[in-house]
Amino acid sequence: MEDIPFEDVYIHALVRDEKGQKMSKTKGNVIDPLDIIEKYGADALRFTLAILTQQGRDVRLSEKRFEGYKHFANKLWNAGRFILLNLDEDILSKMPYMAPPRWEDLWILTLLNETTQKVNKALKEYEFSLACQSLYEFVWSEFCDWYIEMSKLRLYAKAQSEEEKDRIEKESITAQAFLLMVFDRILKLLHPFMPFITEELYHHLPTSNKESLSLESYPTYNPQEVYPEVKEKVERLKQIITSIRSLRSDLRIEPSKKIKLFYRANQSLELVKAFEDYIKALAKVEELVEVSDRPSGCIAGFSKDFEFFIPVEGNVNVQELLQSYSKKLSEVEKTLDTFQKRLENPQFLEKAPEEEVEKVKQAVQELSQEKEKIKSLIELLEEVMSGSQISD
Repeated sequence: MEDIPFEDVYIHALVRDEKGQKMSKTKGNVIDPLDIIEKYGADALRFTLAILTQQGRDVRLSEKRFEGYKHFANKLWNAGRFILLNLDEDILSKMPYMAPPRWEDLWILTLLNETTQKVNKALKEYEFSLACQSLYEFVWSEFCDWYIEMSKLRLYAKAQSEEEKDRIEKESITAQAFLLMVFDRILKLLHPFMPFITEELYHHLPTSNKESLSLESYPTYNPQEVYPEVKEKVERLKQIITSIRSLRSDLRIEPSKKIKLFYRANQSLELVKAFEDYIKALAKVEELVEVSDRPSGCIAGFSKDFEFFIPVEGNVNVQELLQSYSKKLSEVEKTLDTFQKRLENPQFLEKAPEEEVEKVKQAVQELSQEKEKIKSLIELLEEVMSGSQISD
């Protein structure tokens, strides 16, 4: 043809089994794509291969990988189902009458644009793994786990009076509009990697106006839709809620049980006041009470300048927890000692594969962090126990 056939040629990594061995029929370690499609779906197969394909590194493949990204496809489907069930039939005609966007709306819009920028850059540089990872984190963590949960406060709000009815309806329209807009762009961004599920969901959206999703323009970064200050505020809110959830989990308080929470804050006070309803809903808090001093009989937690206190009476069996965590601390210390001895052994460092040495180092780091966390929690529990005995 006397012409260059391709400007770029992408040579993908070698696909190996989970142990790093080349696949062969003789070894019986071959993974048949048709079997995977039958079991997990074509979208899970495509997304798994794309997210694992890093330049210069072989792909280690196992069935568990496909199962994990099948869950991602399910998460996407359930998100779409939730949005469609909560959309008014005439939502597009109602949009001009919606209330101004809230902080969380501008936050998710900012993250959407940042993700769009990352994905476009990654695709331009053939970094398919990076593109998929960015989409996975945004869709699963930010959109599904946080934004959808936040939107429920407006979607399910009930008017206490006629005056409230109009405001609540307008705020519900805003939540619906942002859910629809963000999800529409998510489907477009994911389409090259998961064409089947995105195509199916696209045709259910009231915003779909093409014969196929593949005919739509691919989303691009819009600097007009980025709000750094708002992003900072909502990320701070997430830190506070995560800290409360974490201490609840450490104290083994049932996830569905609502608790009374005392707190004190400096710079975060305004944020806490503004997002009080969100903290109550997402951290399962019945009552949020500001205090100047630490109340007695409480376990303390903190997130930067935000200090909070969970009453143990009625929520926690302190003696039982102390025994349980003391036993767990002993187990962690024993395991940590075993790994540390392996790293101190010159023969292990010389003869073990580099990957195995890194795994042990990672385990030591994680166990050390867990050890400190358990010790800190035991100290808090002992403090509450001693305070309780003094008062008795």
